[in-house]
Amino acid sequence: PEWERDEFAQVNVARELAAYSRRNEVQFVINVGDNLYPAGFESPFDPRWQYVFEDRYADDSLQVPWLSVLGNHDWGGFDCYLRDGRLHRADAQIDYDTEHDWQWPQNKTSRWVMPNWYYKRRISFGNTTADIFAIATNWVHEAENCGEIRYAQKRCDSHSCRAALHNVAETCWRFLETELPASDADWKFVVGHRPLEFLGRWMAPAANFADLLRRNNVSMYIAGHRPGGARLG
Repeated sequence: PEWERDEFAQVNVARELAAYSRRNEVQFVINVGDNLYPAGFESPFDPRWQYVFEDRYADDSLQVPWLSVLGNHDWGGFDCYLRDGRLHRADAQIDYDTEHDWQWPQNKTSRWVMPNWYYKRRISFGNTTADIFAIATNWVHEAENCGEIRYAQKRCDSHSCRAALHNVAETCWRFLETELPASDADWKFVVGHRPLEFLGRWMAPAANFADLLRRNNVSMYIAGHRPGGARLG
């Protein structure tokens, strides 16, 4: 939903998602970020988890693993809620996943899946395998207001915030460079929040990122930010 514009949007999305899931016996959900507007959850105990996620997507058909990534609205405000070297708003979503070692098709007590900023999970149906590579794709502007972190910010991001998010991006890039060539799955899906055309200066030009995916035979890059995905061929 667009924050402060349509309070019924998420209700409608949840209803349609549940209807689709019942018809198609959905086994898992890929969740592409911006999980709480405008600036993410305060902690894994934030009461909004119940209202925005658990109660909203309560249909039996949606009690499946939600493989999730962080969007630009999930990191916090102009300083990324950076405290004691930790990105607390991001950590709130990582810590909400209480079973970081979960692997498909094991049972999962909590359906939220986000063991880190980045992770890989293998999904299999019969003899067909798919590797899902989840990454964080956020960045901050060094010379502009911090709308990329949260709307309506008046101050530019701090140096500490830039350094922290650069480290996140660099870690995710190295993760892909290592894990994509090592995968022998029939299908490879990379999941991030930003579509290719919105990646901007995220570690490398978008063309370089697309080339990394092509060179490693990635089947699809699945993105959010605006609805849709990007085909590589």
